[in-house]
Amino acid sequence: MKSGVCPKCGAAKIAANVLVQAGVGAIARVPEAGKLVARLEQPPDPEKWIQSVRTEQWTFHAWVCGSCGYTEFYADDPATFYEAYAQGWR
Repeated sequence: MKSGVCPKCGAAKIAANVLVQAGVGAIARVPEAGKLVARLEQPPDPEKWIQSVRTEQWTFHAWVCGSCGYTEFYADDPATFYEAYAQGWR
């Protein structure tokens, strides 16, 4: 999609770099404006009686085909996302 051509239908009508928003608000677990939650949690520690949960959020942008609607999402900081994933966050 970033090449300007839809891989599904071949159209060149691509809406590029569209900010994805899941919601706005101050309620717990509601993402900040402009953030889509990719929920990765630290794995439980068997040595701890009380487990803490930490959820991280990453900003995503989408490329959308204006012909067929096919959409691809890209994380703005994929290295940090993968680092958390590789450390066992799930």
